[in-house]
Amino acid sequence: MKFKITQQIFEKFPDLSIGTVTARDVDNRGRSEEIIASIREREKEIRQILTAETLSQQPRIGAWRRAYSLFGAKPIKYKSSVEGLYRMILKGMELRPINKIVDIYNFVSIKHMIPVGGDDLKKVEDDITLTLARGGEPGVFILNQEGTEIEL
Repeated sequence: MKFKITQQIFEKFPDLSIGTVTARDVDNRGRSEEIIASIREREKEIRQILTAETLSQQPRIGAWRRAYSLFGAKPIKYKSSVEGLYRMILKGMELRPINKIVDIYNFVSIKHMIPVGGDDLKKVEDDITLTLARGGEPGVFILNQEGTEIEL
């Protein structure tokens, strides 16, 4: 399995910087109180330094909003994952523990204000390719804070 990025992406976003991590043989069962404590501490810091109004003024949030606009999405309607996490925190919500891996990348996301995500490679059948959508792709469903699916 390979992670590929099409040339179209680099043409549209010449300053793109992406990192990947592959974790193998990880026991992802249960939860880590240390990770959860780190998340809770960062949530407190975020609430002390930001508001919903000042969040939109953050350069990293602005960069993702511009990127969404470039590929045709409305950034007011569709938020980057990191903006979504920050908005939940600023509404007073605590990020819900999912599993160790998801909790780690959520922490990295809120610590560095960058979108982070993951895939279970046991469920990936082919290469993963980052490309521009052509339209007509199947919907993507995620779990929101309440645990219900929403379509993007």
